[in-house]
Amino acid sequence: MNTPASSSRAKSLRLLAGIATAFCAGATMTAQQTKLTSDEQSEIVLLSPFEVSASSDVGYVAASSLAGGRTDTPLKDTPSSISVFTREFLNDLAMTGMRDMAEWTVNATPKYDTSNTFTNQAYELNIRGLGSSFPSRNYFVWYVNSDSFSTERLEFARGPNGVLFGDGGVGGLVTTYSKRPILQKDRTVIGLRADTDGGYRATLDWNLPVGKKAALRLNLLEEEGEHWVDRLKWPRRGAQLSGALRLTRNTTLRTEGEWGRYKRNNVAMTYSEQLSYWTDPSLIYDGTSTLPTGALVGVANMGANTYVPALPELGIANWGARYRTMGSDYSILPDSPRTDIPNSPVLPSREFNIGSPASMNQYTYWTTTLYLDHKFGENLYVQLAYNHLDNESEDFGGRTLFNQIFLDLNRVLPNGENNPKFLTPYSEIIPWNNTQGNSVNDIRLLATYKIEASWIRQRFSLIAGSRADQYDSLNKHPYISDDPRDRSRQLRVRLYADEPGYYSTADLPDEVNYFESGGYKERKTLEYAQLASTSQFFNDRLTLHLGMRRDHLDRWAQSVSGVDADGNIRWGASILTPSPTGDKAIWTHNAKDETDVWVTSYNAGAVWFVLPWLGVYANYSETFAPPTSGANRLDGRPPGFSRSEGNDYGIKIHLPNGKLSASINYYDTTEKNKEGGNNTAITQIRSLWINSDRSDLSGMEYRDSQDVNGKGWEFEVTANPTRNLRLTFNAALPETESVNLQQGLRWYYYENLPIWQSYEQQYRAGGQTGKADEMKQNMETIASTLSSLTPGVPLNHTPDYTANFYGTYTFYNGPLKNFAFGLGANIRGKAKIGSDLDNAYDYYYSDSYYLLSGHIAWQKKVGKATLRFQLNVSNILDNDDIIFMTYKDYTPRGGSALVRLPFQYRYLDPRRFIFSTTISF
Repeated sequence: MNTPASSSRAKSLRLLAGIATAFCAGATMTAQQTKLTSDEQSEIVLLSPFEVSASSDVGYVAASSLAGGRTDTPLKDTPSSISVFTREFLNDLAMTGMRDMAEWTVNATPKYDTSNTFTNQAYELNIRGLGSSFPSRNYFVWYVNSDSFSTERLEFARGPNGVLFGDGGVGGLVTTYSKRPILQKDRTVIGLRADTDGGYRATLDWNLPVGKKAALRLNLLEEEGEHWVDRLKWPRRGAQLSGALRLTRNTTLRTEGEWGRYKRNNVAMTYSEQLSYWTDPSLIYDGTSTLPTGALVGVANMGANTYVPALPELGIANWGARYRTMGSDYSILPDSPRTDIPNSPVLPSREFNIGSPASMNQYTYWTTTLYLDHKFGENLYVQLAYNHLDNESEDFGGRTLFNQIFLDLNRVLPNGENNPKFLTPYSEIIPWNNTQGNSVNDIRLLATYKIEASWIRQRFSLIAGSRADQYDSLNKHPYISDDPRDRSRQLRVRLYADEPGYYSTADLPDEVNYFESGGYKERKTLEYAQLASTSQFFNDRLTLHLGMRRDHLDRWAQSVSGVDADGNIRWGASILTPSPTGDKAIWTHNAKDETDVWVTSYNAGAVWFVLPWLGVYANYSETFAPPTSGANRLDGRPPGFSRSEGNDYGIKIHLPNGKLSASINYYDTTEKNKEGGNNTAITQIRSLWINSDRSDLSGMEYRDSQDVNGKGWEFEVTANPTRNLRLTFNAALPETESVNLQQGLRWYYYENLPIWQSYEQQYRAGGQTGKADEMKQNMETIASTLSSLTPGVPLNHTPDYTANFYGTYTFYNGPLKNFAFGLGANIRGKAKIGSDLDNAYDYYYSDSYYLLSGHIAWQKKVGKATLRFQLNVSNILDNDDIIFMTYKDYTPRGGSALVRLPFQYRYLDPRRFIFSTTISF
């Protein structure tokens, strides 16, 4: 029996199969009726209007985009806010990954993570301070951090525009265009590079014509990347093979496949201290006397069931009667102690890494795509395309980060012997592994019909398709048992700071087994159809864009709610459980949710060139974003979907032949029910429920929502004013505002606060001050979070301004003939990262900064080969500022929160030299 989802999916596939059959039949009939001349047979492959040719790009200036209803449209005639990175720009700046590229675009930055180096979301960007959608590859969804080895160009489309860009968020969408085969052009490019961090990289780009009607293109990548942090590596390998075949004068078949695998060590980039509350050196454990515990004395018990690789003779020992230090949990600085926190420790160095070299995340992906293009008559173009994507992320050696630093206060070990690690800093975790992956099947039909008359050029474009997206995630935790039903003894692992990177978390005792402990499943089908119209009048001086898109989202998701009597994980259902007081019920938060909705989005825009080189434009757009994988809301409801709308107004300046392309843009956008505050207070909520005798909620998850508004100014110019000089410059003045911010957390906190307070009072009255202090601090942390998220304030990490510029000058004559010199900078204004404790509208900011980059290149033709040698330098001035990212209420030892202090920070990457060689023939 078919479910509604499977029935709907089957109907869609039958419909698309029928369209494909009719399309192929029409193509065959047209081919039979067409006779090719010898000249026509030698033409290059039919260039589809659904594809962009990079050959029309000049220097850093891009000529066109697919933003106009997914058909090739000059950028000057597109009212949307779009920035394009050409292949020449990527080469000059030696950029390879999405994170590098995002630093140079308009009004966008990478999503800076202060805690770790997990690779899966390295493609996440913060566009206009409002976030971004999942990236796309050739406008197919793409859960991969793209690499330049297979990339022809990159588009950053800002704002909500469902008709032009597809489903997405209010910030915008990033699209990678892959390299395509070229007929009648035999070309090979070999690239080699190395950098001063110890990394190296090799690429191959080989285009091979096969007769006059076919071509193959092979791209290969081998990289051994190294970071400036100790023992942080990211090897990557990739291969892309594409082919094109001209079946007839009007029919082209193109296919491509890409495989890739990249790894990265799971490394903490910052460490929080758990030492500063311990100020009495006499409070050490000698094996006999019991120590007082609590924040007032800065002493706490260690965890039981702990394995210490540096002390293998102990095996898995019970350290529960031993002691460690306590502290503020604030980030430790590398160069000197914090002046705002008494007794604050110092990191040994910025490069310090206490983690295990075996702790690593591996990401593997495979995609295949097939395009069939056909031209019916002179005016109708049709493309049928199919894309399949598989990816998998897998952890090895434990994913949890060693990111807290304690001090071992024990003179004696659990076995009674002397402790060689007495008063040595250490970090301790409960390791876990995660495996997750997507499988996506996407089929779409594109058709565009052109009408040309003396007074109008008209194009109607139709897009219809279906995307089925399957996501699975599974967590495993280590237990000291070979019985999956025995979850009573969870393993902890400890590493000491005097031997960083020496011991592996993969080498655990034989009695340790990993059992499934949590997971998530999601099945999502998106069926869509959209119609777009582009009308051009007065010799293309006036361009009008209109569009409408209809989407049907059918989605269900399910999380693990526990473990059954046989030790197998149990998938959740949406149920209510009684509260301890009996006066209300609490949703099970690991639940199943279903969404079945229809959404309509509209778009209207115009560009009018009042002078041949000067135009004005306006654009209204809408979109929606389906929920990403994750938990339900705090009240147990499914997350639903967000709705966005936006207005863009501006001026365009365009000079022919790539001389100049510039724009000034003002935007005003809003997104409602935007995902935000995911797990903002999950650690505190879990701890509070555990201490409130609700261990059944110890594994709960949640995500919250908010409404946001963003507006501001954007300016961009790219130019080739002379043959020698190519330039790009952009700047932005973004403003953001939060509305209805984390209402779920606010409601949940005040609903359950009386329960938590009553347990805190019971513990304090019974002399259990440690638990009472812990609950008090958890409640204060949640309250602090809520006070810092007052509706109406700017979103955190919204900079006052951003700017980027880069210019390259090439000498074609004189003593510096064949040399090129480039110089540029990333400039970032201060960004709001918190609010005052007593006044939510008195903001705290991160520091502003700038980074200089440059390159020198020399190119020479030797026979049929072209050699290019290049030196790139990033952060030329070696700016080593620490950029704080968050604020948090500081709790003095044994006291209550009195002041809000800078909490987490990130490093600016130090100066790096990159040496590269390219051989083309």
